[in-house]
Amino acid sequence: MELLEQEETTFVLEVGLDQQLPRYVWSWLVKYRANFTCDECGYKWGLHAHHTNGIATDNRLSNGQCVCQKCHTIAHVAARAKLREESPEAYLSRQREKAHRRKLREAESAQPPGFCGNCGRQLVEGTRKHAKYCGGACRAEASRKRRGLN
Repeated sequence: MELLEQEETTFVLEVGLDQQLPRYVWSWLVKYRANFTCDECGYKWGLHAHHTNGIATDNRLSNGQCVCQKCHTIAHVAARAKLREESPEAYLSRQREKAHRRKLREAESAQPPGFCGNCGRQLVEGTRKHAKYCGGACRAEASRKRRGLN
């Protein structure tokens, strides 16, 4: 990487495509090379520099692609789905179903406000407004249950 002075305020950075760069320089150059526009959809806001080979420490310009947040998410979902040998749509569907089941489990186990989330006793008056447990012992026991240690 060599910095050459052209005029008083203008500088040119000569960088090879296969040269390792500091992360912040690599990120900026990837976006600059794409004219600060997503390579996939043309969007100009919320841009990310994406490592096309999936190795986060491989900061060569040849390994960079400028993508918006949405396209970056799609790229990573496609990569995860490929690892699992399934379509990206099936992978996303499975992840949504998993999140939905987790929310249902949390809703089923939730105690009404004002009651301990472990033993079910009514919380004493003067307890913090958002308290979930009647004391440290119940909180520790609930934590052990969640981790499967009890």
